Formats: sequence, structure tokens, C-alpha cells
Amino acid sequence: AEMVTYARFRFGPKNLTPTGGSTFGEVEDYLVRIMEALPSVAGTVFLDDDLLLDELVDGTGTSVNGRLFVNLINQGMSVVATAAVSSDGTFLFTNVREGDYRIQLTINQGVEGDGMPATKLPSGHRYAGEFLGDGMGSDGSPDGLLQLSVAAAGDITQARFGIVRLPDLTVNLTASINVMGGATPFCIYLKISELNMVNTAGTIRVIMPRDSRWTIDGDFDTSLTLLENFTLNNPDWSLDLSNDNYYIFSTDASISAGEFHMVGFRAMYNPGHAKGVYSITSQIVPGSGGDFSGSNNSDSEKIDYFNK
Repeated sequence: AEMVTYARFRFGPKNLTPTGGSTFGEVEDYLVRIMEALPSVAGTVFLDDDLLLDELVDGTGTSVNGRLFVNLINQGMSVVATAAVSSDGTFLFTNVREGDYRIQLTINQGVEGDGMPATKLPSGHRYAGEFLGDGMGSDGSPDGLLQLSVAAAGDITQARFGIVRLPDLTVNLTASINVMGGATPFCIYLKISELNMVNTAGTIRVIMPRDSRWTIDGDFDTSLTLLENFTLNNPDWSLDLSNDNYYIFSTDASISAGEFHMVGFRAMYNPGHAKGVYSITSQIVPGSGGDFSGSNNSDSEKIDYFNK
């Protein structure tokens, strides 16, 4: 905003010359324009690992290793300002004119005057919520966009964004014996690991295609905690035999960040009168435990078999 006032100046003799514009002791009035600073908009991006369960957009400030930007978007969906998110999660827009805006949190830095770029986060992350203020609540739509109105007087200091990392699960299948001569008892181990340093949330399912050449030997022992010197998490897991095509192992237990569960059981391989190579396969069902990546969800073990 602009204010207009008058100020009175008295000039002294220092540095005066015969051709100067004023004389000693002269008093003159001059019009002075004072430009008042426009409001600022500040906020923080939080790694909100509790997914707003406490109804607060809070946590640890983050820029996801410098990959995040905030863009200030006007009603015409154009970028009016852009800023990088600092390493502690904070950001700032200065000299914002009054009006209605939205702040966009994204990996895409906007260009002033251009349209709003795509709203997205680094792989392995998703939006948890947004809120204007430091109390409880959110805007109800975790989408990386926060609406706000800027008044002529008064800075905005609490524009909050919450994001979360997503688990990344992978499975490794190991057969204790992979060369079979005739009917052969062996053991199968499934190692289900979390790779993105985030606790899993929700049911985890691992499927294994059924085949007439191998079967689980007896029942899946949910009390088993040690098999061939491998420590097992079988008490946390169950086996569903209702599907004709797959063995389905599942758990509602959380796998801690960067940790793993080991599932093991005895099996029997019987190739009959045939010989050749067969792959025993395992796969994590997409979305299990909040898993975001489908590129590393399966593993297999090749079995060389022959009739003894």
C-alpha cells in the first residue's frame, strides 16, 4: 500500500556551494511517498508419519533432500511466485498482494506467469494433509494444495503441509535344496523386507502359485519359531488354503522400518517320472502393508529335478 505525507527539511551550510539549490537556514516542504511493505506468506512442510492420527499437521520439517518447491497460484491458475523448500521444511513468499490464492507443494518448480505445473511428490511419498494455522485440523483433502486469502494487513505464518513416506516391501524366496532326485523333502523360506525405512501399515499378503509337483508337508505351523537355524515369524502369519491356484500367506502385524519377517515351512517335491527345471515363485500382493512399489515384489527359486 502507498501512503502520502509531507515532511519539513531544514538545510544547513555543510557542502553548500554558491550555485546550490538552497540557502543557509532555509526551510522547505517536500512531498514524500512511503511504500508500505506487502504481506508475507510463510509455512512448513512436515514429514507427518502418524498420518494425522493426532489431528495435527506436524512432525519433522523436510524438503525431501531439496526436491520440494512451493508455488503461489492465483485465481486464474497462474504462478505468481515460487520458492524452494528449505532443508528444515520452511518456505516464504514476500510482498504478496491481497487476494485469494492457493499454495501448491510439488517437485515441479513453477515459472511466474505460466500455468500451474503438475502436483506430485517424490516417489515413495504421498500427501497426508494441509492446514492453515497451528491447531488441530486439516483442509480435508490431502492433495498438496492449500487455499488461503491474503489481506492488505497481516502476514500469514502457519501454512502447513504434511507428507508421509510409504513402505517398500520385497520378498526373497529360498529353497533349502534346489536339486531334487525323486520325492524329496525340503524347506521353503520367505523373507519379507521393508526397504524405505517406514513401518508397514495394514495387511500384508504373499502368494505362491500351487503346483502338483510340490506341496506343503503337513500343516503350516504357526507356532514354529526356528527351522534349520532360521529364526521365524510364523506366529504372526497365517496360511489361507481356500484358493485353488495360490497359497496365500498373510499377516496384520507391522514390519518395522528397515526390518524383515521370515516365514518358513516344510514341503515335499515329487517330480514323478519327469525331469527338468521348475521355478517356485512368490509375490507380494500390490498395496500390501501400504507398499508403493510394484517393481520388486516377486522372487523365485529354480529347482532342478529328475526321477531317481
